[in-house]
Amino acid sequence: MASAMNALLTLAVLLSGVLAAPNLNYPLMDQQPPVARVDQTFIFSLLPSTFNSTAGTISYTTSDMPSWLSFNSGSAAFYGLPTASDEGQQNVTITASDTDGTTESWFNLIVTSYTSPAVHQGFNTQISNDSVGELASVQRLPGGSGITVNPYWSFSLGFLYETFRLSRTEPINGNLFFSARERGTTTLPSWLSFNNNTMTFGGVAPAEGTFTIVATGSDFWGYTGAQTSFVIQVGTGEGIEVDRMSNFSDIVTRAGDDVDYPVDISDILIGGEPATADQVTLSLDSGEFPWLSIDRYVCMLGKVLKPAPTGSLARPLIDLSMARSPL
Repeated sequence: MASAMNALLTLAVLLSGVLAAPNLNYPLMDQQPPVARVDQTFIFSLLPSTFNSTAGTISYTTSDMPSWLSFNSGSAAFYGLPTASDEGQQNVTITASDTDGTTESWFNLIVTSYTSPAVHQGFNTQISNDSVGELASVQRLPGGSGITVNPYWSFSLGFLYETFRLSRTEPINGNLFFSARERGTTTLPSWLSFNNNTMTFGGVAPAEGTFTIVATGSDFWGYTGAQTSFVIQVGTGEGIEVDRMSNFSDIVTRAGDDVDYPVDISDILIGGEPATADQVTLSLDSGEFPWLSIDRYVCMLGKVLKPAPTGSLARPLIDLSMARSPL
């Protein structure tokens, strides 16, 4: 009896592996469909791998579509030209079929007369302009196309809130929402975060890779609007880090005194091995100490300008960035 039950279970597993409907990788709403604007051409191209199948060619059917909307199966794209009489919302469903079954996904189609938001200062403009935005622990790529960061390096990218703006052409609904994702997917890489309140990206870089990040400014949350993008290029060199069991020693000084402090780099590791002075470039992250600098000998120099009351003790923290010197 046990043998018969095992055989049935084995057969069930085999059948479940063979008889598989198309797999849904990217639900349509996760793809941030565009908002349909009155008297403007609407195109919603699905991601190439929205569905996939192990049972041959996938065919598509649609349902609940308004009369002005069409679907091109060859390009997997919705398209059409809505008019003022089409304003409103409705769900549109697409069904993917192969020889083993069907799988559905849907999106909420919004038709509005509101004018779309626009890009005010694109990422390439901000990255190219040294006076705009905050780029910590990264270097700019030529032409402002993006940034490069060392492997396993913690970094932060602060862009302007005015990256996007509401349209200057009425009517508008007054909303402006920000979101970001990696091009060709519906999410950001697991190592990258985005704060849509401060327009700031941050994370710890992976070992290597090149990633195109797309940000969206939309007047409807969860929908595509105006877009700008930049590239994150992770170097393929050896990572740089501080030995976890070490820390830099404190600088002990007094107000008005000179600072001449050699930075001990003996616990800085490159590829797991102790670094030499010619391999490391240090920089000060904060503008809080304009009187302090680092020279080519990796030595902090300056004069403590801020006076302190007699007998007082201050312990400010000095943020240092480490990077591998160019070969």
